[in-house]
Amino acid sequence: MCISVDYGSGGLRLPQDVPPSGPAWPRLTKAISKDDTLPWDVLISLALLDSLSGMGSEGIQDWGNTALPAPRDMSLPLCLPPSMLDQLQDEDLARKAMEQKQRLRELFPGLAVPMDGDDGPTWMEYAFGCVRSRAFSLGEDRYAFVPVMDAANHAMDPNADFSFNPGNDTILLFAMENIKAGDEVTISYTGRVGYTNKRLMTQYGFVFTSGNPFDTYSLPHDLGVDSSTLALGEVQKALGDGGFMVEAFSGKDPYSYACLKSLPMEAGEEAGEASDNVGRVGSSVFTADQRAMFESIQRAITGRVNAWQSSLRDDESMLGHALLSGSCDSRLVAVMRYRVQTKKRDVAMLELIERLLQA
Repeated sequence: MCISVDYGSGGLRLPQDVPPSGPAWPRLTKAISKDDTLPWDVLISLALLDSLSGMGSEGIQDWGNTALPAPRDMSLPLCLPPSMLDQLQDEDLARKAMEQKQRLRELFPGLAVPMDGDDGPTWMEYAFGCVRSRAFSLGEDRYAFVPVMDAANHAMDPNADFSFNPGNDTILLFAMENIKAGDEVTISYTGRVGYTNKRLMTQYGFVFTSGNPFDTYSLPHDLGVDSSTLALGEVQKALGDGGFMVEAFSGKDPYSYACLKSLPMEAGEEAGEASDNVGRVGSSVFTADQRAMFESIQRAITGRVNAWQSSLRDDESMLGHALLSGSCDSRLVAVMRYRVQTKKRDVAMLELIERLLQA
């Protein structure tokens, strides 16, 4: 009952449980007849739409009607109305979502009608969002929409995993530990490399709400200084052997850890070939160039914080009220969570840079 695309050998594979009468896969067939180079996610999205409308897989239609999220519960930026994209307070993320919306409208103008009121996603946005957030990679150049398994939520420390057997074309979901009856089965969406909150929001419509150790901080593209690479030993000396480094590198403070690993840092006691105190300011741990780099970062972050449309405290308060009310739009909750986590990371980076400048 899977829909899959295998660029290696199998091509597009569709379930065979189609209605006995009437056309099968009409949207998919029409799209391929016009352009046989459509990417896998578009092909699977069209097949999903055909199934949900009763002209594709009956099994996927039944699954979709009971298990897929409602259109107005889709919190991927692609599926958000422009007013909610603005509330992300992330111009880059909002711009990319609008560009993606426009591409889908241009490709499939007949599927650009909102599903559930003017602020709901269009038919193609909804299908593409479902595929984007629920499809699996089954190996090199092979992707599939797998009902039932697609309902498993993500966890940093999952209790299950899946494997694909190309010999008999089966997918196995298996437990990695004892799972008690009634416990949730979780998998990892990201593998060992992990995803940043920005990618999680873009692809799945959620973020980690207590900090993300896989996050990174986007530093200014041009720091305006030379020879500014830091050494781990210098940073350790500046921050001391106290709780800050322990909390960060143990994972207890994922915000500080994300900021620390985003700095241009290399292993060793000193950066580059400099000897003790060469280029250093007074008793400072760092050279003048390194301090200039910190000041450049500080200015950039301060400018970002000053441009916030709302304060972190206000955002946390609004999010708390929304969660307590239980009646707030789930998309808006996801947007506020992203906003809060982004601003917490800004604050953490500003505090880190201030600590380094004081050393």
